[in-house]
Amino acid sequence: MKKIILLLLLTLCMFFVGCQSKDVNRSNESGKFFHKLETKTTATSIVQEFSQDYYAVLDKRKKAVENNFQWYKEYTENNRYPCPYDEELGITEMEYNNLMNGKYISLVEDKNIPFTCEKEDADVYHIVIKGDNPLEFTMDLNENGIKLSSGKVLEYSKEVKENNEMQHLTGEWEGYTYTFLSSDMDVESLGEYNIHDDTYNIGYEDIVPELLDKEVEAQLLSISIGKFKDKDQYLIYYREIDIANQKGNPNYNLYFIK
Repeated sequence: MKKIILLLLLTLCMFFVGCQSKDVNRSNESGKFFHKLETKTTATSIVQEFSQDYYAVLDKRKKAVENNFQWYKEYTENNRYPCPYDEELGITEMEYNNLMNGKYISLVEDKNIPFTCEKEDADVYHIVIKGDNPLEFTMDLNENGIKLSSGKVLEYSKEVKENNEMQHLTGEWEGYTYTFLSSDMDVESLGEYNIHDDTYNIGYEDIVPELLDKEVEAQLLSISIGKFKDKDQYLIYYREIDIANQKGNPNYNLYFIK
C-alpha cells in the first residue's frame, strides 16, 4: 500500500446536534430567518483559539496512529464517525472525549465587517459578507437551495436543532444546512469529513477508508444558517474542503450577526 503522508486533517468543524430531517420541502421554514437578516448591517467574524493541551493530545494521537496504521485503517473501516474510544489511539479516554467535544478550544470575536441581506424577489435573498474572507450567495426559497457567487449550487441537507450539550462553544441555535459535493461519490461515504454531521468538534479528522487507496479529487462545500436561542442574533457558517490525492485543504468561516 502506498504510504499515506497525511494521516490526520486539521479542521474547524461545527457539528450541529439535533434530529436530522429527511424532508427537503423546507422553503417556508428556512425563509423565517431571512426577513430578519434584512435589517442587519454588521457581521462579526469568529476565530478559534487552541490550548497547549490541544496540540499535545493531537501529537500523541498522531504518533500512535503512524506506528500502528494497519490497526487504524481497520478501526476506521469498522466504525462510523464518531469512532468509539480505543486505547490504541495513544491518548486517554478523557483526552479523547475532550478532543471530540472541543474542550481544548474557545471561540473569540475577531472583526466587525459589513453585511447585507437584500430581497431580490418574493422568495430570493442575496447575502454579502465582506472582509478578509468575503462570502456572497443567493438563497432561493422556492428551490430551497443556495447559489454561490462562483455559480455552485448547494442543496438542502438537514435541519439543525438546538442542543445545549453539543453547542456549548457557539451557544444554542437552530437552522438549516446546505451542501455541495463535486464528485460522483456519495456524500455519505465521506462521513469523516463531516459535511453535515451533528456535533461541534474542532480537531484532527481522519481520512476516510474509502479514500485510503484511491486517487480522489473532490470539493465539499456547506453553508449553515441559523438563529440563536432566545436572541435576535444569527450565524452563518461556511465550510470548504478540497480533497486531492488523499489530502485535504480546509477553509472555514464563521460569522455571528447581531
